[in-house]
Amino acid sequence: MILTFHVPGQPATKGSGTPYFDERINKYRVKQSSKRLAPWEKSIATLTKAALVRAGLAPRDEAAAIPEGPVVMRLLFWLDRPKAHFIGGDGQRLRATAPQLHAKKLDLDKLARAVGDALVKARLLGDDGQIARIEAEKRWADPARGPGVRIEIETLNDKREVA
Repeated sequence: MILTFHVPGQPATKGSGTPYFDERINKYRVKQSSKRLAPWEKSIATLTKAALVRAGLAPRDEAAAIPEGPVVMRLLFWLDRPKAHFIGGDGQRLRATAPQLHAKKLDLDKLARAVGDALVKARLLGDDGQIARIEAEKRWADPARGPGVRIEIETLNDKREVA
């Protein structure tokens, strides 16, 4: 199975969190430092479920035939460009010297972690431990496209060597 879909919006990272004790449930929890994380994960979960329906599948809680085995997760993130990448102030005409690859803040591994956890919340994966390989890239967004992520999940044959 290969499932590919696009999630528009500003990607958020999942990384540093602050542990605290929740007396209501008598357990420790972690509060994420990024306020953008919850809406980003919700967008990913919503569009994952829509992609499953379009592919003729359904989330796990609807008895879908989603594999339990290893998967490869391919991610292509597009992030907002700074104003310095553009000619003038219109935000449309890109400088010839503007880079394509994003090599600034927003750690790629933390961006990928947020997507993996959202795929579990969407019930595409039973656990993010199923992700045997991650192929990920950060690029500056095209002004016409805007920020977001392209997600591709492919099941791996467990007998095939993962290179």
